[in-house]
Amino acid sequence: MGAKPVALSAGFIVEEGLSIEVFEKIVNSMSNVAKDAGVPIITGDTKVVEKGAIQEFMINTSGIGKRTSLLDKNIEIVKKYRRFNSRWLLDSNLKAGDKIILSGNIGEHGITLMSFREGYGFETKNKIRYCTS
Repeated sequence: MGAKPVALSAGFIVEEGLSIEVFEKIVNSMSNVAKDAGVPIITGDTKVVEKGAIQEFMINTSGIGKRTSLLDKNIEIVKKYRRFNSRWLLDSNLKAGDKIILSGNIGEHGITLMSFREGYGFETKNKIRYCTS
């Protein structure tokens, strides 16, 4: 949306018994991708939960960025079509008629959580265990 990524955090929730080899593969993959992107992972946290509480591991990431001229250009485009008084483009200041470009499948995360919580049974036999980059 117009910010240059500056740094990332990574929080790991690891199931008891996860092998150190798998954990190292995940961490090394994340490190390599972060280096390639030029955005360092500067902080993180690791929690271990009892076996069976989750499916092996979960990762939560967050980032911080620095405002660039691209954001101002994007805001100027928005102002051509409607009144806009914010310094940032946020989901909370979207209006009816705005166009959104998606980089993934819309609703995939939400429907996954809802189907699990409600027991709809959309399970798959395929398991993605970790990134191989």
